[in-house]
Amino acid sequence: MRNTLITLAIGLLLLVGLFWLFKPTPTPTPAVAASAVAPSAAVDPAPAPAPAPAPAVQRLELQIAEGRLLGEPQSFRLSQGAQVELQLRSDRAGELHLHGYDLEAKVQAGMPALLSFRADHAGRFEMELHSKAGHIDLGALEVQPQ
Repeated sequence: MRNTLITLAIGLLLLVGLFWLFKPTPTPTPAVAASAVAPSAAVDPAPAPAPAPAPAVQRLELQIAEGRLLGEPQSFRLSQGAQVELQLRSDRAGELHLHGYDLEAKVQAGMPALLSFRADHAGRFEMELHSKAGHIDLGALEVQPQ
C-alpha cells in the first residue's frame, strides 16, 4: 500500500511538472494592450473635424460698348450666401448699381469696376449702369434661398 501511495504521489508530481512545462502562454487582454498606447492618444476619442472650406467666389463679368450692353441682359442665378464679384467694363463713366442691396461702384470709362459682396438676401435684384446719358439695364441677380 505504501508503494502505491508513493507511485501515486510521483505520478501526480510528474503531471503537475509536465502541465507547468507545456502550459499555453497567456495572450494580452485588451486592457493591457490599451495601456501600451500613449496617454494622449487614449484620451482623444475622436479627431477634430476639418474646417469648412471657404465658399468659392462667383465672378460675373459684363461689358458695355457704345452705350449698350454686349449681349442681352441676363439673369444670373446664385445661391444665398454665395460670395459674388460683379465686374463691369464700360466705354462711358457712370455708377454701377445693384438694387435691393443698395450697393454702388464708380465706373470710369475704359477701367473695370468691381463690386464684391455676399448674396445674403434671397430674391430678384436688378443691376443697372446709371450715367449722365441715362441708365443701361444690365440684367438681374436671382438669389435662391438655401
